[in-house]
Order: sequence, then C-alpha cells, then structure tokens
Amino acid sequence: MSTAAPWHKPHPGAKPPQKRADRFYKSTRWLKFRTWILGRNPLCADPYLYHAQDGITVPATEVHHLMPRKQYPDLAFRESNAQALCRSCHARITHG
Repeated sequence: MSTAAPWHKPHPGAKPPQKRADRFYKSTRWLKFRTWILGRNPLCADPYLYHAQDGITVPATEVHHLMPRKQYPDLAFRESNAQALCRSCHARITHG
C-alpha cells in the first residue's frame, strides 16, 4: 500500500498563488512610489531616441528599475533608480 498522498485537483474557483514579484508591484508602497515618479516625469524618457526621431512626445505609463530590483532590493524605491517610460520602450528594455 502506498504512503503517498493522493493527488488533488485545485478547486475550480481557487486563485493560483501569487508570485513574489506580483506582491511587490501590487503593494501600496510601490503604487504610491510609481504614482510619484510618473507625476514628476510624465513623459517617456525615450532611451532609444525613437520618439525624438519622430518629433513626438509620448506619455510615460511604466516605471523601470535601472538597476534590477531583484539584485538591488535596497534601490527599489530610489528616485535615481527609477525611469519613467512608455509601454513600448519598457518592453524593449525588459524583453529585448
């Protein structure tokens, strides 16, 4: 007879466990910091100069950590480590 516990399917209405990063980015402290950064820097920093090349300004909607938060958690809420970007520029930096 096996001593292993039987496999149970998750309840249909159960939420999957939150990842640690999800908890950080949903925290009150982060949301306030993000709002503050975007208020101080309402336009995309345009790190690739695509917007300047096209002669346009684009609103910032994302806040990027210049030094990765996972490697430098003590810099997570430093203004000098935050950069306001549009979604397009942020995607280029983080995924490409």
